Amino acid sequence: MKKLLTYISSLIILLFSAISCDNDFDNINTDPNNPKKVPGYTTFRFGCRYFIDNTRDEWGSGRMVLPWIQYWCQLNYTEEDLYQYRDGANQNLWKDYYRAAENLKTSIELVESDPLTNVQFGAIENQTAIARIMLSYLFMQLTDTYGDVPYWSYGGKSNPDFQALQVEKYKTPKFVRQDTIYKDILKELKEASAQLILNKNVSTGDHMYNGDAAKWKKFANSLRLRLANRLKEIMPKVITEANDAISQGVFTSNEDNAIFAYGTTTSDANPMWRAYFVKNRTDFAVTNTFIDLLKGKLGTFSADPRLHKFASPKKAKIDDVKNNTYVSSSNLSDYEGMPYGITSAMASEVFSADKISYPSYDVLHIDRGEVLMEYAEVQFILSELNNWDNGYYQEGVKASLERWGVSTKDQADFLSKLPIANEENVLTQKYIALYMQPHEAWAEYRRTGYPKTLLLPGKTYALPENPTFPAGTSYEFKPLIFGMTDLPTRIPYPSHLSTQNTKNYYEAVKNMGGTDDMKTKLIWDKN
Repeated sequence: MKKLLTYISSLIILLFSAISCDNDFDNINTDPNNPKKVPGYTTFRFGCRYFIDNTRDEWGSGRMVLPWIQYWCQLNYTEEDLYQYRDGANQNLWKDYYRAAENLKTSIELVESDPLTNVQFGAIENQTAIARIMLSYLFMQLTDTYGDVPYWSYGGKSNPDFQALQVEKYKTPKFVRQDTIYKDILKELKEASAQLILNKNVSTGDHMYNGDAAKWKKFANSLRLRLANRLKEIMPKVITEANDAISQGVFTSNEDNAIFAYGTTTSDANPMWRAYFVKNRTDFAVTNTFIDLLKGKLGTFSADPRLHKFASPKKAKIDDVKNNTYVSSSNLSDYEGMPYGITSAMASEVFSADKISYPSYDVLHIDRGEVLMEYAEVQFILSELNNWDNGYYQEGVKASLERWGVSTKDQADFLSKLPIANEENVLTQKYIALYMQPHEAWAEYRRTGYPKTLLLPGKTYALPENPTFPAGTSYEFKPLIFGMTDLPTRIPYPSHLSTQNTKNYYEAVKNMGGTDDMKTKLIWDKN
């Protein structure tokens, strides 16, 4: 009997164990890192971060656009400053744009295919709308960079030529003409703005406006204003888009600025901070042309109080910048720009850690947010649209000074000396305000030809005095690309497209004039 009871007890224990295991089987065999239902906000957040990280880092920005527009230049590998970029970096940049866009498109698909799961993270309409806005921003920058490109939009899904981001259906997508892309982006931004529901949360994945739909609406309208202003000379009818965007509500203060937030951990840090202080790419400094403009040596402006916000004193070492342990200076002689457009051999002779100004702590701190668009730019656009209006111009300069934390006293002093508004003064101040937004500054130079303070090919500039080069020594800017007489007007297509999408690649090149090079102008480049 004792053995029988023991046997029965064992069976009961096994039975309950089996039941217990069966009841918990789904939980035990569920991978928390690979859920069955992926919320759309996760791919939206990743797409935004991937796009900004890879276009504002040391490659997509630091070794191409940022030096070409002469905010920064390199201390070692100056060939890229001389327009000889690396095709491998260009291939990665192209692919990064489309990887980011794919994630933004996927976020819309996830949200709309499963609204019951996703509504807890924000209104379905709002999650779709902000993905449309970011896709519009991304494709605007992409076509501003290359010209005709494969394209897709939410509202243009029925267009048979919009074949991008559909790799299972179109392995070799068509390239869409620039004018078609821009017109569709204007439409997308208008529709996305109207789609936003103001009294409902936007998205858990919103790292710019923390779920504020009204701010996103202003951003969409301000982007539409930017694009309409860019196109107005070649598409005069777009002025109605500009006026409509203004009437619907654009940025009205720095509180509206579109700034993508970063954190204070290494994995969540600003891309340029990671470049400098994780990857040890400390080979960038502020250019001589930009610092001399801010010092009042170039152009028509007095010394700019943003100088010490943009650059560190020349005696500050890079660790001082990282730790914010240097003393800022109001003495203009404490700042010296790295000569832009010199050879690598010359750079090794010129550069000295106590002779050249690195970017400031304001620029290189770990959680600096990346600006996609700001109130100051809107004011400069309004000045241009109103025949270089002085009031909008003054407000634009003031807004930039405020955003960079310039004191009220220094703001008033600089504004009191500001020369009257005209085309050159407004666009030069716009260039200064666009510091660290190099893609937009480059587009504006190509559209307008301003600022006139940039060092162009064939021109000479003075070198800072050092043991190798005595005072008064100058150098000539000689690009490594034959025939360049100005800034690059576009980035040529990466080389893999000519073999992987041959027919459409050559059709795109033909549509843009027959040559795939850095001198081919985009449709709005009329300067």
